[in-house]
Amino acid sequence: DVGNRANSGVTCDVTVTKTSTGVTAYIIKGAPVPAGGALQVIAGQKIVLLPTDYVTVYSSANNSLDVVSSILEDV
Repeated sequence: DVGNRANSGVTCDVTVTKTSTGVTAYIIKGAPVPAGGALQVIAGQKIVLLPTDYVTVYSSANNSLDVVSSILEDV
């Protein structure tokens, strides 16, 4: 989930980078997040990552978004 704590709306990009292949792919691009609002990036689905893969969240304004993720580690 992405929450906007700014006083104005922003746009948000979320990418996943698979380091094993060097591929970066967008999950969302240019999604609007209104002031004080939130965006659920993935609802009811999952993304499987290797330990070296990573997710990056970009905002159109500095210090405007808070991000919460849920991680399940299979051991």
